[in-house]
Amino acid sequence: MEIRSKVTEPIVPLTDNESGPAFYCVHALSGVASGYSELASLVGPDIRFYGVQVPSKLRTPEFPVSIEAMAQHYVEALNKIQPEGPIMLGGWSVGATVALEMSQQLMAGGRKVSLLAAIDKAPENIKAGLSPQNPLYLAKLLANFPDWMIRTSQDQAARQALVRRVQAFGHIGLTGAQAEDKTARHPIENFINAAAYKPSHLEFMKAFYNAAFRYKAEAYPGPVVVYEAKTTPPHRLTQVGAIWKKLAPQAQVVRLHGNHMSIVVEPDSLALANDLRQKIVGAALEGGENSSPSSIIQPVRHSLGNWTEKFFSNRRHLLGKNHK
Repeated sequence: MEIRSKVTEPIVPLTDNESGPAFYCVHALSGVASGYSELASLVGPDIRFYGVQVPSKLRTPEFPVSIEAMAQHYVEALNKIQPEGPIMLGGWSVGATVALEMSQQLMAGGRKVSLLAAIDKAPENIKAGLSPQNPLYLAKLLANFPDWMIRTSQDQAARQALVRRVQAFGHIGLTGAQAEDKTARHPIENFINAAAYKPSHLEFMKAFYNAAFRYKAEAYPGPVVVYEAKTTPPHRLTQVGAIWKKLAPQAQVVRLHGNHMSIVVEPDSLALANDLRQKIVGAALEGGENSSPSSIIQPVRHSLGNWTEKFFSNRRHLLGKNHK
């Protein structure tokens, strides 16, 4: 759903935390970062969690001319907010691609990027992992199908997306290049409800999608944590971890229960928040930020019990629903 409130700044705090390490999370396809508020809260009380998003007036097809240009706009804003010290940033979905380019530009400008967190997305133009012609590829795709069916049956948004894909079956295979054809149904219309967005916002999203397909990612030398959903779409293996391993030799892949949408919302997001918090804390301590190790680590230990209790409580609730 479109966020209709006016946003004037590209970097906005998503928590009230005034101390601790800062983490910047880049928006996904909509250009809006407020959807990270739940994740920001789960990450914990001692992390300053910022959303990187497109100001309302820039949500037009003219803004995302390229991933490089978008990243430059955000880097300039970030340097004003945090003019010195190591940077930690990440992004979910296509936001991970923007975060990668931001990291490249920050390092080229002499800044240290102590953590890049890519949440279930890799740049589009890198091939890695199993080839679709490999029999093991089909075997993994078939093994994934039951879990995908279960999750789709439980998620109304996923069911609606499936209906849109079936209705547009002939367009599912469109590439980014074909998406430039103004007369064709755009690929994003196969997985979003276009009627929920203003026309200018929808055109922004289409242009952003096209820019992501044009983006040519270069090898990345810094530390990366990659969060990969275990449940993939039914028609292809995303192989996010394999792509990042090829792109960034230091990449650490963490596989999470859930699919692309569910890993950033409860209950699946609990595991993501737990691990992300630990990675932020570790990078902050390694980078020598002005925070006492005990003051940061103690809330992690304290919060783990709360998260574990909440996680299993949600799981019991879901299992109870499924067996009624």
